[in-house]
Amino acid sequence: MPDAPVTTYMRQNPVDPAYPEGEVVTGASLPDTVALRPMPDPT
Repeated sequence: MPDAPVTTYMRQNPVDPAYPEGEVVTGASLPDTVALRPMPDPT
């Protein structure tokens, strides 16, 4: 479970979910249709 500041940020800044095709694994490339957004440091 994420820390409280992370959970609060996520609830206050909702985004559309991404539904990538295939298996999601570490190091896999995301399609261009997936928008990445920076998240501030929770400290």
